[in-house]
Amino acid sequence: MEHTNEWNFYLDSLRELSKKTDPKYAVDAEDAREALDVLYDCENAADSGDEYALCSLAAYKVQRGIDFAENLAYLEELAEKDNTRALNALGFLYAVGVFNQFDKSKTSLIHISDDANVAKSNEYFEKSANLGSAKAMIQRAVKLSLDATNDEISCEERENAARKAEEWAEKAKKTNEEGKCDCDWDYHLPILEDRLSDMRDRLHCK
Repeated sequence: MEHTNEWNFYLDSLRELSKKTDPKYAVDAEDAREALDVLYDCENAADSGDEYALCSLAAYKVQRGIDFAENLAYLEELAEKDNTRALNALGFLYAVGVFNQFDKSKTSLIHISDDANVAKSNEYFEKSANLGSAKAMIQRAVKLSLDATNDEISCEERENAARKAEEWAEKAKKTNEEGKCDCDWDYHLPILEDRLSDMRDRLHCK
């Protein structure tokens, strides 16, 4: 796989961090070593034409602002073809923005407080969920459960959000039961259940 200057800079920064022996960098150094191992494996798979690896690498890079325009365009192209991995990656990107621990200037690429970007995130996850992604269904359920406890919107809007959250949660559970889950169900289920429980406890419309 061809390496750009931006990608090489990022990998070199990870390598330097992975070599630090000062105890205060122990956790960061270990995380860097693990990241490098995963990225090397992913690159090898991508070189062999593995579409999952290609998408994963593009998502990793765009979420860190690395060769941003090129990788964003690639994910958008896949999303147009109903690729749920790309749709989820884009949904996540527009929800949390860009973070690059070695280049803080990258954060300006996506402004997470921008209403248009929030809307984009919701649209990507909604499309992915409708295409059968349990990961996106869980995201929609969690997001809507938060909306349902937002006192700044009307009672009717909160109740509608709660109803939709329950519906997406049930669809996610059914997808998992059918063996079509695209995420770590054992990890995500407790999070989902906690959010729904909190929503039910706090949803008191007058």
